[in-house]
Amino acid sequence: MWTISLCKFELSNAQLYVACAASAVLVVYSTTLPNITVSKNPKQSWVSLADFSDSLSYLSHVQQVGKQTGCTHAAVWLDLKGQFIAGFEDIGRHVALDKLLGFRAMQLLNTPEYQHGVVLVSSRASYEMVQKTANCGVEFLLAVSAATSMAVDLAKQCNLMFHKIGRASC
Repeated sequence: MWTISLCKFELSNAQLYVACAASAVLVVYSTTLPNITVSKNPKQSWVSLADFSDSLSYLSHVQQVGKQTGCTHAAVWLDLKGQFIAGFEDIGRHVALDKLLGFRAMQLLNTPEYQHGVVLVSSRASYEMVQKTANCGVEFLLAVSAATSMAVDLAKQCNLMFHKIGRASC
C-alpha cells in the first residue's frame, strides 16, 4: 500500500507541489511560472542558422568521457557567428548546462563579450532548461533534439529564441 504525502510551497509568484510516495517523487509546477524577460540588444540579437551548421562537432569535442562511455551530455557556449567559446560535459544534461551557465556568469564579471552568444545542448530542451537559460539572460538556445511543448511555450513567453538543430545522422 502506498502512502502519499503532499506539500505545497510558495516560490515568489510560482507554486510548487511535491508529492512523494515511497521512492517515487512527483514535482508539478502550476501554470503560473515566474515572469522572465530577456533584454535584447537590437544590434546583436539575431543570428543566421547557417553560421551554426558545423556547431554540432563542438559537442563531441567537449564529450571526452562520452566518447568512451556513450552516456554524457554537453552544453557549449558559442559566439553569434557559431564559433566555440567554452563547453562542459556531464552525465546529466541539466548539470552540463548549469556548469556552462555558471562559467558564463563568472566570465561576465571581467569579459563583457560573454553577454551575447548561443547555448547549444546535446539533448532535448525541457522547460527547466529554457527557464535556466532565459533567467541567465541568454538570448538563443539550440538543442539537438525536439523540445517539449511546455519548453516552446515558455521560450515564447520569455523571448528566448529557440531552435532544434538536428544531427546529420538522424
